[in-house]
Amino acid sequence: MWLWMAVAASLAVATAHGEQTGPRSFDATQVGGRVTLGPEWLFHPGDDPAWAAPGLDDSGWQTVSAKKQLFEYGIHDIRYGWYRIHIRLPERARNLSVGVSSVAGKYEVYANGLRIGGNGGFPGPAFLTQQRLLDFPIPEEVAARDRVLVLALRFRLDPSGDRGKGSATPIDAETGLYLYGGDSAGRDATYIQSHLVWDRLVLSGLCLLMGLIALSLFASLRQQREYLGAAIFLLAMSSLFLLDCLQYSLDSTPLLGWAVYAVFGLTNVAMIEFIRLVLGVGRARWLLWLEVVAAVSGLWSPLAQYGLRTFYLGFAGFFGAIFIVNFTLIVLLVRALRKDNREARILLPAVVFLGVERYWSFFRFLAYYLHLTPELGKLPVLHFGSYTASLNAFCDFVFLIAILLFLVLRTVGIAREKARIAGELEAARTMQQLLLAREGQATPGFEVESVYYPANEVGGDFFLVASRADGALIATVGDVSGKGLQAAMRVSMILGVLRREDSWEPGVVLRNLNEALQNSGQAGFTTACCVRINADGRGVLANAGHIAPYLDGEEIATAACLPLGLVGGQEYEETRFALEAGQRLVLLSDGVVEARAGDGALLGFERVAELTRGTAGKIADAAQAFGQDDDITVLTIALQATGVMLA
Repeated sequence: MWLWMAVAASLAVATAHGEQTGPRSFDATQVGGRVTLGPEWLFHPGDDPAWAAPGLDDSGWQTVSAKKQLFEYGIHDIRYGWYRIHIRLPERARNLSVGVSSVAGKYEVYANGLRIGGNGGFPGPAFLTQQRLLDFPIPEEVAARDRVLVLALRFRLDPSGDRGKGSATPIDAETGLYLYGGDSAGRDATYIQSHLVWDRLVLSGLCLLMGLIALSLFASLRQQREYLGAAIFLLAMSSLFLLDCLQYSLDSTPLLGWAVYAVFGLTNVAMIEFIRLVLGVGRARWLLWLEVVAAVSGLWSPLAQYGLRTFYLGFAGFFGAIFIVNFTLIVLLVRALRKDNREARILLPAVVFLGVERYWSFFRFLAYYLHLTPELGKLPVLHFGSYTASLNAFCDFVFLIAILLFLVLRTVGIAREKARIAGELEAARTMQQLLLAREGQATPGFEVESVYYPANEVGGDFFLVASRADGALIATVGDVSGKGLQAAMRVSMILGVLRREDSWEPGVVLRNLNEALQNSGQAGFTTACCVRINADGRGVLANAGHIAPYLDGEEIATAACLPLGLVGGQEYEETRFALEAGQRLVLLSDGVVEARAGDGALLGFERVAELTRGTAGKIADAAQAFGQDDDITVLTIALQATGVMLA
């Protein structure tokens, strides 16, 4: 994943090494397949096309090893350099070619003074890294000349790029330059390419699959935004690994570098958001600034290489942001772990493991760029037959497995929680139905009809009807704030309080219920309307923020009072009325008035006033057909035909 790390392919095919007494006498007379050139070369800083000539007197050139950096020889801050090597060829060498891979910078290859290839036009951009194997055939007439081949390589180095101010060798000592005989170069190119990118292709495919899974989970569970965070992070990582493969399949060019570093910054932001959402941390201002820094951190390196021309500024900006992000994530996960967060137990070890690898890479490259010797060693690689995987790739794999485990456990946990809530809601629904059914007791002298249509499994509406020995009737209709199980439990408590109420004065009933709600400590409020009707039709009611009753299609004006449960010590003013024979008193919940059609229109008070001339069933059915948006409760009361009326 790290673009500034050179990755050498593990080659299982046999490679011959010529006997070398020095770069002026490299013995390749036994060449039959592939010979690794070097590691010793003749080197001269500067640039002169005449240095490609086979007859050049290079006795004054310095002998350097590709296993060492140029700064170890006291060579610093150069833009151009030439390498030469004298090779003794076999008598009947055929189909010779030069293979070049794992090199940095712009280069040209000359065989006995003839240019046989390079990585594009020269001088071209200095910032270029080639990991793939390119094969440059040597013409027969060139190779046949004196059976001696003088191979010259002309390099243009980037003085501010990741090769350490032009003071590092551009040649990889192990997988850099080869001399081929026969047709083995093509096979090697395919072999090297597959071994260079296999781990990134595997990681990219794994990220893509996991990202699509996370995206589908978010589509089903929109309230779980951590799934969206995981999907963005995983898809960005998949793109990053694919771009990384392009760098090894093609060349690492400035444009491709900008794209890779931009996506890398996106992965940093996505990882912060993912961890933040998992832990339920709010987006504080400092965290928002951290995301901004993480987003632009990836651009420090190419900005320094192509814009600011200050390498150390890019190096510090790039790694500084990485360290801050990694440290912040560890702190957040440790805090969550102290709160016994299960997801933190999974993600914290992976983030720490990833951080150790990043810190080691930082100190290794810091020593490299400061020209310190000896350099810190490379992290170990894992071997899978002829394939190898860097510890970077292994760390990424471990982190992805941790995310996969998180997705599995989080989804299982949500499914279990939904099942638990569904069971509790079903129990609450059954209990609520039993409680409401108990309220439909006999009401001698009155015709009472009630209809209750909950909007969900359990509702927040309630009603109670009770009769007294002298023929009086008391009825209460109400609506609690909130939804779901909490609202259902509050309804159960209210019905229990009302059943224990011994007062038949509506104002007193509401006052006592208000105090009970205040003492319960539960949040929210409740609207309610309580009505008492004597056997002779004379009635009194009190209203606590509820929809006023309707009498024979006309709304009864009531005093404005606060809903229950908001403020203690409230008094509820009573209103008197008379229910005559043939009239119907209607008490209902706001789910009737607020029924909403598909176009957003409300049923409204005018339509409800007309509907209240009908039965409870017709009123409730009309509201439900219009568009139920909340619980619907309708209670109608009328005097029986045999009832006695007082003037």
